[in-house]
Amino acid sequence: NLASGNYPINVSAPGYAALQIQATVIPGADTAVTIQMGVSLGEFTGTVTVNGLPASGAIVEALSGGLIQGTAVTDNNGSYTLFLPAGTYDLLIEPPFPSADGLTAVTRNR
Repeated sequence: NLASGNYPINVSAPGYAALQIQATVIPGADTAVTIQMGVSLGEFTGTVTVNGLPASGAIVEALSGGLIQGTAVTDNNGSYTLFLPAGTYDLLIEPPFPSADGLTAVTRNR
């Protein structure tokens, strides 16, 4: 069992370029990380806030063609990181609690 927080993951396999990604572990939940070798990944980073305050535990999903391609959970600062293959994505954000008037998300891609 890991304590909640952000963890770097380094992956290497013969014949593939090494990858470095990050996973966020939240308390009381399983965290699954799928790593695609041989695919160039882009990085989306962002912050989710509710009424100007960090939204810790919000779920951020990247959808392409209506299918979830990646998921992240915001940390205590409301920050998240998604690593995805090149493409066009819609981001769907589920706030950490049912009534989240004033939800704001800022995303940057690299």
